[in-house]
Amino acid sequence: MCDVDLPKRADVPGLVRSFASCLASVTDSRLSDVPLPRAHLPGAIAHWRSWFAARGTGLAPIADPARFNWPAYWRAVLRESGPSQQADHKTAVLMLGTPFGVMLSPQDPWLLGVAASDLPVRA
Repeated sequence: MCDVDLPKRADVPGLVRSFASCLASVTDSRLSDVPLPRAHLPGAIAHWRSWFAARGTGLAPIADPARFNWPAYWRAVLRESGPSQQADHKTAVLMLGTPFGVMLSPQDPWLLGVAASDLPVRA
């Protein structure tokens, strides 16, 4: 895993940029090697699924993300309830550990180290 900053692309939504940073980190890729689609997250995920498929791997949705229990890296989409306090603000983070916590949060650095059980995990 490598630490990756949030890409500085105003034409790409912050949630997509944060998710791309998490993908680059967990795959030990340069951020410039991860596609950065100019789409909302569902469209970007469709693009990344194709990108991963070409590399023999993939992305899978989690049926009940708030109760997810996996002893490896996984990406989570959170609905914010912290300092930004925007009604529909979402952020993507990289989780790891047992109990799980935020390992990388390029969009909202204040989330680093926060336990998954204390966060509104949505997807």
